[in-house]
Formats: sequence, structure tokens, C-alpha cells
Amino acid sequence: MRSVLPTQLPSALLNPNQPRHLPTRLVSIGPPDPEAGLRLPQQGEPIKLGDIAQVNDNPLVQKALRRLQVDKAPTSLSQLVMWRVAAGLDWDTISQFSAKWANGHELTLAKEFVDHLDALPEGETGRVLFQVDSADAASKPIASEVVKALNGNTFLGLVARVAEIPSRPEGPAVACRVKLNASEALVQVTSSDSAARNWVPFGKFTVPVVRGQEKFDVQRFADGLAEGILSRLVRAQVIKGNTARDKGKLIYQIRIENASPWILDAIAMLGTASKEGEKPEVLRGIGLSPRRILTVPMVEDVVRTLGLKKGIKLVALDLSGL
Repeated sequence: MRSVLPTQLPSALLNPNQPRHLPTRLVSIGPPDPEAGLRLPQQGEPIKLGDIAQVNDNPLVQKALRRLQVDKAPTSLSQLVMWRVAAGLDWDTISQFSAKWANGHELTLAKEFVDHLDALPEGETGRVLFQVDSADAASKPIASEVVKALNGNTFLGLVARVAEIPSRPEGPAVACRVKLNASEALVQVTSSDSAARNWVPFGKFTVPVVRGQEKFDVQRFADGLAEGILSRLVRAQVIKGNTARDKGKLIYQIRIENASPWILDAIAMLGTASKEGEKPEVLRGIGLSPRRILTVPMVEDVVRTLGLKKGIKLVALDLSGL
């Protein structure tokens, strides 16, 4: 249901005597400097490779760092977690030291991760909540089909759960109320706020239940549901270059905005003028924190090849909780 398959951990092959420049995410397991705050190795500074167990014997620290690696967590989130788990700082102190580079949604995700670290399950922890109601007796069988199609399945890279939506969020979440009648469904989308204490409206849309004389197609309905929710959680646009050029060619930018309360790991995209059946292009390894914006430079030839000059349309996502 509009999901991009998750990627494996990054790897690199080095032949004998072969140098390679491998950019990597850095995180400190020590406390911040009282004056300078976060301190990390500088470019060119020698570092020693090793396993976390060689420098820290706390099993929770080891588990946290390895899980953050597997989840390909953004640096900001990883640092918040390690200051709590490895350095033992309280959340108020962490909030003060990270005020310039971490937002409330990132702090909430980090707190949720630490609070559940002992019992973290394998696989995806992020959830999309659905409450499916029928407006009349005729739509009850349709509602039952929708519940079966959604519950427990992958939805935008997360896990769909069908139940009564609580009055307040129980952590970072998106909640969708689906009200069905014989012809269409009204969908109300809400998201948890930065502290995951209240629901914030994310808009409404409708999905046709049937088209003309056709029978109800639950998979097509679920796909339309995913498409509508996707457009409210993540947005993208193509920005035409003006002054920046590469060998005389315009440099464009793909601007990606993650409005969801989770990490955005990948997107699948098409040009707005793409032909039916055209295969989407996938951009992986984004690691974009909630409520953050990423701009990706792209030369004019690539923009033209991908059919993005007239605009961009997102068709699938890989969202992830911690």
C-alpha cells in the first residue's frame, strides 16, 4: 500500500591498498562540552574503528546504538538517544544542549525509543491508526472488507492498525477516521503534535467506494486511501535553478518536506507528466527527521530524463518509527 521496501545497511567493498572516501554519520557517546556543546571528530582527525562493546560495557547502550544503526536513524535523533542512554543526561538538559539543532518531534521520538528500549520488538515500530465506520447497513460489509485489508499490513512503510482511535495519542502517530457510505468514504487525517499529547488536523479527502457499475474493489480502495494520506504527510516539489550552474547546465533542486511525525527513509516519484505505467524512480537513504526539509541538487539532464521538469508526484514512501 504505497510502500517503498526498506533498504539494507550500507556497505562498501575495499580492495587491497584501495582508499575510499566513505561519508558516515557520527554520534558522541560522551556528554556535551559545557561551553561548546556537541563535539565530534573533525575532518582529517584520525579515528579508530571498533565495536561499541569495546568502549562501553552497558548492554542498553550497545543495544541502543545497534538498533539506531539498523533503523538508519538520523544523526540528530541518535545523538539525543545516546546523551540519555550513554551519558545519563536528563531530558531537560538534553533539550537545552540540542535547542539549536533538534525539534520537539525529534525529542519525542527519542524519548519514546528510550522508554521502550528494553522491550523493543523486531521490525517496524511506527503505526498508522485507522477507525473504520459504516454510515448505514448497506456499507457494513464494505467496512468489514476494508478492516481486513488494512489491519496488520504495511502502509506507507509503517504498520496499519484498525481500532477505536484514542482521545489522545499514545506516542508519535497518525490517525485516520474513515466513514463509509454506499458511494464514497470520507477520510479525516490527524497527526500527533510535537509532544505527542494532542491530535492535530491534517485535512480531509474522499475516496470513491464504487465507480459506475463496477463492484467494490478493496485493493483499489486501499490504494486510494494510501495516496490521499501520503500527500498529507510528505510533499515534494521541483525548484528550477537560476544562478547555480554545472558546466553551463542549470542545477535544479528537489525539495522534500517531511510533515509526518516519523523518519522518512525513501520516496518513489514520478513526473506529473509521466505516462501511465511508467516505472517510478526511487530515492533511498534519505533519513529525514520529522518536520524537516531536504533539498537534493539535480542537473538539468537528470531532471529531463526523469520527466520532472513539469513537476513531481510522490507515489510511495518508506516511513519509519524508532
